[in-house]
Amino acid sequence: YRVDEKKLEAELSHKLEQLDIANIDVVTFSGTGEPTLNPRLKDMILCVRRLLPDIPVAVLTNSSLINYPNVCSSLMNADIVIAKLDAADQKTFFSINRPAPGVAKIGEIIDGLRSFKKEFSGILSIQMMLISASTSIRTNIEDRALGPLIEAIRIIEPDEVQVNTPTRPPSEHFVRPVSRRIILQVREILENIGIKN
Repeated sequence: YRVDEKKLEAELSHKLEQLDIANIDVVTFSGTGEPTLNPRLKDMILCVRRLLPDIPVAVLTNSSLINYPNVCSSLMNADIVIAKLDAADQKTFFSINRPAPGVAKIGEIIDGLRSFKKEFSGILSIQMMLISASTSIRTNIEDRALGPLIEAIRIIEPDEVQVNTPTRPPSEHFVRPVSRRIILQVREILENIGIKN
């Protein structure tokens, strides 16, 4: 099932008749799937811009397609891109994100984010989910994983980083949230390299 801009325009126009536009802070493209998989994303963003010219448009992405020129071209039309990055080495990337076959290697994704940031005039926010585990899976709070992740963020130079941890039951029983102490330590590390969080 693919949504196109004509369907979006009709549904959004109808919904806007029922809302007070003054209460809308941002229009966000997200959902149960990856928004950048839709080849009409650019047209959909432009459609929202026509209907709500004074409201920022945001796109939440898992970053897996950020190294594709057509995806970057579409995202350039957003005001805010919130891109997921939980790992900077391949082993941790596989352990946490379990990418589908054919997804770019994590180094290519990081390079894609870095290149995108250089061209993007909007706000690039990196969303990082820190996890611990009750089993021996590789997590991103271990030194061997956290150091490269911080370095990747330094290289990308995002406008901000959202440091998160699971707050509702995850899909895997062994995944655990990290302590507040760890979140504060990571935030301090990011602040020390000049990254807002």
